[in-house]
Amino acid sequence: PPIVALSQHEPWRTKLHRSDMALWEVTGGANTGGLLVRSGEELGSSALPERLSPGAVVRELEANAGRLRYELVSGHGPRSGWVSLKLKDRSLLVRKEAAAPAAAAAAAAAAAAAAAAAA
Repeated sequence: PPIVALSQHEPWRTKLHRSDMALWEVTGGANTGGLLVRSGEELGSSALPERLSPGAVVRELEANAGRLRYELVSGHGPRSGWVSLKLKDRSLLVRKEAAAPAAAAAAAAAAAAAAAAAA
């Protein structure tokens, strides 16, 4: 499915279909107890009481101007909210690379063949 612009006036704001949504891993916040999560996109929106823990994996719902709206996939923290992708020159989250379906299938087939040969 294609990416759909949310507004003709703001084409950089996109809404991704669920199958196209990227996964991100939290790499920042280790010294502060996790990443600060806000209720809205703006930096002035209210902070949620819980932080997003380092190592948590989130699904991208929307991205705009260095901010990410997410839903929690694994780890600890708010189920959803807005976080900053970077702080100064440090990345706070990194995009997880999804294994290509063909590569994953080939790896599974190789593992099955190796198991059968060992038996």
